[in-house]
Amino acid sequence: MIYTLNKDEEKLAIGVKTLGFFVGNVIKSPEEEKYKKIRVSNAGVQKKIMPLVGGVEFLEIAGFTRITDDSDGEEYFIMLETPTIEHLNLCVETLQNSKKLTPTLDRDVKVLQQSAGSQRYELTSDFYRVTKEDLMSEQKRRADEAERGE
Repeated sequence: MIYTLNKDEEKLAIGVKTLGFFVGNVIKSPEEEKYKKIRVSNAGVQKKIMPLVGGVEFLEIAGFTRITDDSDGEEYFIMLETPTIEHLNLCVETLQNSKKLTPTLDRDVKVLQQSAGSQRYELTSDFYRVTKEDLMSEQKRRADEAERGE
């Protein structure tokens, strides 16, 4: 997501490096509390992570939670519970090994068959029956829409 949604390659590279750095610090020193708290107003965070589409989401997936400290009113990304090292390594590995995806339009026509477990709905014959009143109200609704320019 991060690679696909961010167009500026330079900002993307810096943001990915910064995200990897923050999570990498927790991997290296999981008992060190200072690595589990990131001030949102930090100039580096504001410049490198906040403008990055998917940057905040990556931090959340890695285990950080965005909270406001009542004592000073500052916003922080805090790791309340340290995830497993395997989870953090997977986050960093995925971040570093991902690449930009280019969507392609698939023009192959596919006919989807009804699955065996799907429900079949029986409609009564009057479901398809349209009365004169139904036609008149639909005609009035369309005329009103045309007058309003919708």
